[in-house]
Amino acid sequence: MTQLMNGKFLLASPYLPDSNFQRTVVFMVKHDVDGALGLILTRPSDLQLQQLLESTMGSTALREDLVYLGGPVEGPLCALHEDANLADLDCEGGLFVSSEQESIILLANRPQARVRFFAGYSGWGPGQLEAELQYGGWLICDATADEVFGDFEPLWESLVKRVGRSIIGEAVPSAPDVDSQMN
Repeated sequence: MTQLMNGKFLLASPYLPDSNFQRTVVFMVKHDVDGALGLILTRPSDLQLQQLLESTMGSTALREDLVYLGGPVEGPLCALHEDANLADLDCEGGLFVSSEQESIILLANRPQARVRFFAGYSGWGPGQLEAELQYGGWLICDATADEVFGDFEPLWESLVKRVGRSIIGEAVPSAPDVDSQMN
């Protein structure tokens, strides 16, 4: 198995044939020998958190967030957040996922907390993500909480540029022994 990618970003490359992931940034929640699970950060839906909680859980929410489409796999409403006390999964880097109804309601009523809510998720079976990585379907990038909770619109493009600079930086020496007059 390749490196574990818990707490990292996957950036969809043009070589990824699945249209569900075109120009997406996926935050990797869990990656092990059994497969991988992630949440798409760049696909907000039109669904309001307040309406969803009222209709599905009979609860109210102080937050006026949109619910993001976490991926093509159906699953429970979940939250990506920074409160270890409410964590179902530790994603590393001080980020956690919760899907328990009680935790979702608590997070939905904390207006100052950094949290994103997701319907659905991105899932891969054993070896599936590794195969997609091998043929260049994804780029891997370190993630920060500020990026996870920041503006989603420029995220894919800015991270692709960062990865590109990193690749070029590795290939080109920072101070080549070349006469600048030759350029």
